[in-house]
Amino acid sequence: MKPIVFTILICLLSLFSKAQSLREEYNQCAVEKFDQHDYAGAIEYFSRIIELNPNDSMAYLDRGIVKMESHEFEGAAADFSQAVRVDSTNADNFFLRALARQELKDYDGALSDFKRTVQIEDGNADAHYFTGIIKAMRTDYKTAIAEYDKAIEFTPTHAKAYSNRAWAKAQLHDLNAALADCNKAISLDSTYVNSYIFRAYILTELHRTGEAIKDYTRAIQLDATNNGNYLKRARLYHKLSDKANTCSDYKTYKSLGGTEVVKEFEQLCL
Repeated sequence: MKPIVFTILICLLSLFSKAQSLREEYNQCAVEKFDQHDYAGAIEYFSRIIELNPNDSMAYLDRGIVKMESHEFEGAAADFSQAVRVDSTNADNFFLRALARQELKDYDGALSDFKRTVQIEDGNADAHYFTGIIKAMRTDYKTAIAEYDKAIEFTPTHAKAYSNRAWAKAQLHDLNAALADCNKAISLDSTYVNSYIFRAYILTELHRTGEAIKDYTRAIQLDATNNGNYLKRARLYHKLSDKANTCSDYKTYKSLGGTEVVKEFEQLCL
């Protein structure tokens, strides 16, 4: 009996070794396909890994990430759910499913997953940040600010948390604190366009029109396709009685698909 048992054990170990070798091969192919932006190819190889072992949580996680990149959010959420099924102790499984659910506008589901994420890993700044985003979207600005506070506590260089905290504070009419947060956000990341848009709004509320125009100009330099910034800058130029720039921005706004008709500008810019 003992030689037979030993032989079976050797065969099982050999099969396991071959499966591991095949997994590594498939994983390498999947990574190469992903790097080449061949998302369908990457998904195929991660699927082969799952066929080898239906309880491979990392394969589900990786396949879900590829689906997120290709905007297959329902499929991604399903894969992250499988990852959660296999391993409910990995914060990344919940965090990534939360992001997928957020894209699907399942905000309650996303909040639940962000909450589970921080229960496992409280120092996850992005889980607090995205929770703040949803809370602000629901106009719960005080809770949003508390979540951004947490994100900044864990990652003091989190420019987007400062920027979005500024917006939340502005909605609560705490304009000076909001302005300070925008300034901090821009000092950390001078390429994040929303920081300039938010600061322009705050400066407008503070009646600092010239400075607001400069921020909308910088926002336009970073993203010339956002027609709303042209209209907002046009309104500020109009306050300064600058007809040429008002009309130029209004025409650009309309050429980029803007649909709001400002009768005063229509008459002014004939």
